[in-house]
Amino acid sequence: MVQIPLPPLLKITLSLKSAKSGLLRVGRWLLWGAGVGIGVLHGIIVPRIDDFRPALEEQASRLLGVPVRIGRIEAHSQRLIPTLEFHHIALLDAQGLAALQLPWVQIVLWEPLVIKNPTVKIHRAKDGILWIAGFPIPSTPAAAENAYSHSYSLWDWLPELHIFHGTVTISDKQYSVPPWVLSGVNAVLRNRDGQHILHAETPHIGIKGNFNSRWEGFLFAHTEPILLTHLNPYIKQLEKSEQWGKSGKSGQLGEFTQGTVALNVVIATTVATAPSTPSTPTTPLRVEWTIRNGTVKLPQWFEHAALSVDDWTGSLEWKQHGIHPTVHPTLHSVFQFANADAAGKATLHWSEKNGFLLQGHLSRADATKVHRYLPLELPTAARHYVRDAVLGGTGTNVEFRIKGFFDDFRIAAHIE
Repeated sequence: MVQIPLPPLLKITLSLKSAKSGLLRVGRWLLWGAGVGIGVLHGIIVPRIDDFRPALEEQASRLLGVPVRIGRIEAHSQRLIPTLEFHHIALLDAQGLAALQLPWVQIVLWEPLVIKNPTVKIHRAKDGILWIAGFPIPSTPAAAENAYSHSYSLWDWLPELHIFHGTVTISDKQYSVPPWVLSGVNAVLRNRDGQHILHAETPHIGIKGNFNSRWEGFLFAHTEPILLTHLNPYIKQLEKSEQWGKSGKSGQLGEFTQGTVALNVVIATTVATAPSTPSTPTTPLRVEWTIRNGTVKLPQWFEHAALSVDDWTGSLEWKQHGIHPTVHPTLHSVFQFANADAAGKATLHWSEKNGFLLQGHLSRADATKVHRYLPLELPTAARHYVRDAVLGGTGTNVEFRIKGFFDDFRIAAHIE
């Protein structure tokens, strides 16, 4: 039998037809498999999604390291990929109380996670440990590394988070001050390329944050003018604290009667590591303030208790020279002020070891009002002598310096 060879072009054509037929068969099988999968997803899994709730609670508890409770799970099939809704999620603290409550959470594949009306608790315990949503902030290198690994696994699959109408409750057991409640919190958290970017706002406060994969970075916050009288409940509780009692004082610390304050705050966050050297200080906290038309009563400090200021602007930096407990922090503040009696600027430096040093310059001063600013630590006879002896005069270039410890005033003043 004679075989006639096929031309090369015909061979190629037949091969392409065969490949095309194979691809069509594979495509049909894939479409059929996808259809079956979508049918199973929407017809079997979606209607019974709440049956998976106990398993999801167990997995979430294992992942986060705290008990997780889920009230109800719903799934909706309006689109090809179902939308999942979780209702009444709660993360419990060591006492079994809800430290984080999420009434409504929506999950859609390839879209941001959406949470509405969450409530979270932030508090400092009596032992000084800070807790956020039931999680302690690491205080040792080992704890920091463990928290980092948990954080990485959690945020690795969550590229973006949107929060609407949240509530944050902040409390401090060391001072037993009334809880500070922030309501109406809206926030967006993006986690991309090892960076965490936060934008949040409330009706009176704006917050921005930029952190690396270990949550090291900076948190910026600013406020609209706040009534100073809103701070009085916290001052009252501070007066009852052990820290105030140890200072040798008793009774009323102070009270604002009028005025507003606007704040800008910068907080640096670092993961606990080996102690840094004292020669490389860090600034974990910086506060800038502007006070307008403020009045404060300080009966424990001055005979004329009510002190007023028309304008008072300044900044304060809390420097930490390493994280070792034997290394003491320092405080540095620069500010300027003005009222009817004087106007000027000053600097304050404080450390636990060396006490404080306050020095400044007055551009103007009413000499007859000097006695009002002499502390009660000075003998009554000396204060009244200044009051009765100075009958007039003004100062235009006054230098002053106060040095010592808060429980032992030693005053040195130089007037030009």
